[in-house]
Amino acid sequence: MKRLLILCASLAVIIAGATSCEKKFNSKKRVFPRSIYVETRGVDVSGDTKFIAEMHALVANSVEITNDSFENGDIGFEYCKDSQFSGEVVTVEADSWWVDEEDLQGRKGFSGRAMPLPPSEVFYYRAFLNLEGKKEYGAVYSFRTDDAMVIAVYLDCEQANLTIGETATLQLTATIDPLTAINKDVEWSSSNENVAKVSSTGLVSAVAPGSAKITVTTVEGGKTASCLVSVIGPDPKVVDLGLSVKWADINIGAGSESDPGSYFRWGSPYTPLEYTSSGYIFFYNTGNTVPDSIEGGAYDIARAILGAPWRMPTKDEMNELRTRCQLTEDTVDGMLGRRFSASNGNSIFLPYGGMIRGTTESEFGETGCYWSATKAGGPNYMESVKSWYLKIAGYTYGMDFEEGHMGLNVRAVQP
Repeated sequence: MKRLLILCASLAVIIAGATSCEKKFNSKKRVFPRSIYVETRGVDVSGDTKFIAEMHALVANSVEITNDSFENGDIGFEYCKDSQFSGEVVTVEADSWWVDEEDLQGRKGFSGRAMPLPPSEVFYYRAFLNLEGKKEYGAVYSFRTDDAMVIAVYLDCEQANLTIGETATLQLTATIDPLTAINKDVEWSSSNENVAKVSSTGLVSAVAPGSAKITVTTVEGGKTASCLVSVIGPDPKVVDLGLSVKWADINIGAGSESDPGSYFRWGSPYTPLEYTSSGYIFFYNTGNTVPDSIEGGAYDIARAILGAPWRMPTKDEMNELRTRCQLTEDTVDGMLGRRFSASNGNSIFLPYGGMIRGTTESEFGETGCYWSATKAGGPNYMESVKSWYLKIAGYTYGMDFEEGHMGLNVRAVQP
């Protein structure tokens, strides 16, 4: 929510050491039978030995809140141990106020903090507004200082690969912050159940090659955390074409030789939801050193997924494949591609899987695009690293280069 926020400097110094709380709003509201009203929207309680209540309010669109209102103490809260406010009442002036710039009505609100508070006590509070010498109150709410509210949730894994038929399951564990939260109930969901499903206990199961975001959501507060799961197909078999390296019979992530399999950004073994420069490890301003070749190293996609001795082919090894094998266009299970046949009678089929730009498939069924391990250049200003890839289309083929955040297929090799 984009807000114009004005902070009180003196209060900011006082509360600088306090534990920060996420805002949790109640749905109740009080509408006064007149044009001026105050709507109290909730309270957060946090702390260890000293408890802090963070209170929030919204005001009617017709009410004018200015910096003078803030500085003069005309907006704030009252709290008391008596629901009728007949006992000792403590006044808390607002420590911030805002205008909601995304709200069509331009709603305004303010917050305040009560601190320190004793443990295991029930307090009642209400927002107030002084307007032309008349004090208006919002509805009365209550809180208990030892009822810890959910601030955040974390997962023990942010990215993972699953392999069909082998490491086909993953147990995710959610941790609630704070650990003393009363309601620790969570719900699990998958962005693509055709790729990966998740149980009510966080057990992820691979279904088919692809990518899915597994999300855990807290029942209280709706806090979320996610793990990006890439489902990979079975391990490939080795094909000896009589060349300097042996080639895999299927693409990484594929279930058969006609399946293009998974699409990867150069240097990353995970399949993102979007093939953009966002979050890419070799974008120009990440500060990561880009090696001239990633074969067999930490950024080798084939090595990371399949393990040694598998690795990505270099530019020279891809050139060897296309110059020393007989190339013919072929169709396997309805999928167009190029067959590379060796003089020893062995061959491999590379399907025309195209590439992915952002979330859009490009030239699927028309062009095959396969990353090499060799860098072509960059990254330059506002660009990703450029890397060589084998491009096959119709009866044309050769080496080309592309920005590394594009999604291309990978065919592994080994000595």
